[in-house]
Amino acid sequence: MQGRTSTRYARGLAAAVLAAATLIIAANAGPARAEDPGTGVTRPVDDPQVSVHKIGAPAEDG
Repeated sequence: MQGRTSTRYARGLAAAVLAAATLIIAANAGPARAEDPGTGVTRPVDDPQVSVHKIGAPAEDG
């Protein structure tokens, strides 16, 4: 019976370590940044110097 109990605790401990590692990695992940292709410098996406490209033709009013 002791073998079963130790196996259960070992699996629980492994799951707890995996969950803690996942939370730490998720907490350290920052927001995505856009890369300026000319310089390789990363900037926040909402930086006004980063141009926005729209795909497709503009909608016509009428």
